[in-house]
Amino acid sequence: YDETCGTNSHNDYVHVATDDPKGDKELVYETLEVIAENAVSRVDRFKAQELNNMAWGFARLGHRTERTDKLLGGVANELVQRTWHFKPQDVGATLWSFATIEYFDRDAFRAGA
Repeated sequence: YDETCGTNSHNDYVHVATDDPKGDKELVYETLEVIAENAVSRVDRFKAQELNNMAWGFARLGHRTERTDKLLGGVANELVQRTWHFKPQDVGATLWSFATIEYFDRDAFRAGA
């Protein structure tokens, strides 16, 4: 995990076809930051699978920043509060996402157990 850019160094899943790889990476970073900022205040409106998908996406891209942590905290809280809405696959994938991105919330992992 590289804290300077909020990504895992092994991330090779984002490809933007331009001649400016550094600019492309910055664009993707900024886009993910906007998504995290806008979604954090609305996590209670997302369905369980949508929360899972969002956490999975950030984990798969290896994007973790302060904003992302706030979002993941909201996802974790929703998992704790609405465990019964999460299908087993959603619980597993959400917890996988947390572990992959090295975000640990004891209550979320307990709720998923």
